[in-house]
Amino acid sequence: MAAVKTQKKGKSLFDDQPKPQGDLSALVEQFKENPALYVGAVAFIALCLVAGLLYRAHRNSVERDLYTSYAQALQEQDPAERLAALERLLESNGPEDVMAELAYVTAETAYWAQDSEKAKALFERVKTEYPESPYVPDAAEGLGYIAEDASDFDAALNAYKEIEQLWPTSFTARRQPLNVARVQEKLGNIEAAIQSYREQTTVFPESNVAREAQAALDRLGKSNPELFTPAEVEPSEMVEVDIPALDSQPALETAPPAEDAPALELKLDAPSSDSTEEALEQPSEAPASETLPEAPAETP
Repeated sequence: MAAVKTQKKGKSLFDDQPKPQGDLSALVEQFKENPALYVGAVAFIALCLVAGLLYRAHRNSVERDLYTSYAQALQEQDPAERLAALERLLESNGPEDVMAELAYVTAETAYWAQDSEKAKALFERVKTEYPESPYVPDAAEGLGYIAEDASDFDAALNAYKEIEQLWPTSFTARRQPLNVARVQEKLGNIEAAIQSYREQTTVFPESNVAREAQAALDRLGKSNPELFTPAEVEPSEMVEVDIPALDSQPALETAPPAEDAPALELKLDAPSSDSTEEALEQPSEAPASETLPEAPAETP
């Protein structure tokens, strides 16, 4: 049997190429080649984690202390003492949302403490330093109040209208028609004031500001009836029926009691005393038709 000769293959171009490895295998090989590099990377990551935890713990501690001091300041009954306690907290380094609230509450406290200059500066601080805060419309309203108290009605009117234009969807904007109407009335613009009062009753119905606006409309309707329709000035005619209470109802009429009724007179025809004596003197007459037979004589 003849031997089968096999032809030897030549060397392939891919024989020297490294065999494909998985990601984990490649990572292990690189770690073996550069162990110091990976140890340093792991240590750096661990250091970052520890630093992050320490920073977070410190921040939580600072925020907790800030909240505690904030709550204690709000418990002060005297506005001046409460204002002093809140002002000290404004130097803290707290979260932005907390600091914005703190600045607004401090400004409001200064307003009620009749420190208009400080209140104005703090309201302006809320608008400039925390423009994205939800307290910005309220701060703008506070600036309007300060201008109105100073009889600067044009500035107050601009402040109230700015809220309606820049923050139309805010809760603060829903009560601005009342502020605008009040200032318009002070400026002598009665027709414009009436229009804004009417707007307030429709924009925020069934609210305190709507009731205030309706009271102002009733007042202006009496002093300026020519600016209202007759239906708005004259109250509707309604028939009032007085229904007394149950305990005030008159008692039903009943028959008078028996003792009040007249007694029945029972008259008997009894003979008088004279006729009685005459009857006794006259002998009674026996009936003539009935006589007794005589008894027979006895025989000896």
